[in-house]
Amino acid sequence: MSGLTLANRVYLRADYCPIDPANRGTVELVFHELVHVLQFRRKPLLFPFRYLIHHLRYGYARNPAEVEARQLAARLVDEYCRDRGIA
Repeated sequence: MSGLTLANRVYLRADYCPIDPANRGTVELVFHELVHVLQFRRKPLLFPFRYLIHHLRYGYARNPAEVEARQLAARLVDEYCRDRGIA
């Protein structure tokens, strides 16, 4: 696990800090975790339970919250890197 989001807080493993804004993988991880913050904010009381139920039912990779976070983070990191000339 590289990152974890609990409600409005994002925790990253120490080797990702400080965040390197030129490292595509690190930036994508931050975007991914921030999507989870948005998911929590949409439905703060329901999100943790739905996440857990979906995790048990579908597993991590197919959990709808993780699928959404991966897809949105990939789009955001593409735009971020394109705008900054990062490969």
